[in-house]
Amino acid sequence: MITPTHTSSADIYIHVARGTAWQKFIQISDWPRWNAAILTADWLTGNSWQEGARFQWRQQNRFGTTSTAAIIRMVVPSDTTVWESESSLPMVQSAHFTDTLGGCTMQLRYTGHGLAVFTNYLAQGSIQRRLEQNLRAFKEYVERK
Repeated sequence: MITPTHTSSADIYIHVARGTAWQKFIQISDWPRWNAAILTADWLTGNSWQEGARFQWRQQNRFGTTSTAAIIRMVVPSDTTVWESESSLPMVQSAHFTDTLGGCTMQLRYTGHGLAVFTNYLAQGSIQRRLEQNLRAFKEYVERK
């Protein structure tokens, strides 16, 4: 059986070293500072940012407050991390950092899996705007400190 997928991604230049951006990103308890939808984010099990570790975030959306747990699938320190949600709409998200002259580039990618992704095609514009908004907010958060 073919499993449908939908991917959205965005990237942004950040005027700090890649390692600095990475260190700010991996502080998940600070995610609400740059992601307006996230109310809290905490580790559930395992060592932070190690493969197999689990974390959870609570977010505000049009349906109220929801919690999503995720498991870390891959980590390359100061470079890339991939996590997979444990929700009714399976999604894989990643953050990737690359060196760029004078700073770094950060890319966020969101890939939904399964039949429910057809709603993502309808909401593609809002998903893309949310990714871009989160990147702009992260850039402001990192560059002001």
